[in-house]
Amino acid sequence: VAVDNELGLKVDVGNRFVTAEQLSTGAKEQLYLALRLAMVNLLYPDKKMPILLDDSFVYYDDKRLSRVLSWLAGCGYEQVILFTCQHREMDIMDQMGISYHGIFL
Repeated sequence: VAVDNELGLKVDVGNRFVTAEQLSTGAKEQLYLALRLAMVNLLYPDKKMPILLDDSFVYYDDKRLSRVLSWLAGCGYEQVILFTCQHREMDIMDQMGISYHGIFL
């Protein structure tokens, strides 16, 4: 991933770079999540910060969602707070044995 002079994101796809806008919505959302988490780690390298995510995975397919939830569960953040209007995240975490505390409003 590269950032151009206009702060646009470009992704190396092997033989060329494509802009973030050329990616699927799920891939684009995954790219932006990775960028936000990288910024947290750069700004607060010695602190375990809580991570707040609000419907961040709506456009993820099940495989991508499983991978990101598994990664988040093991990355050592103090707390991950996930707001969602779906049960898909809980279903996948149940299948993977990832513990969570659900609050329903």
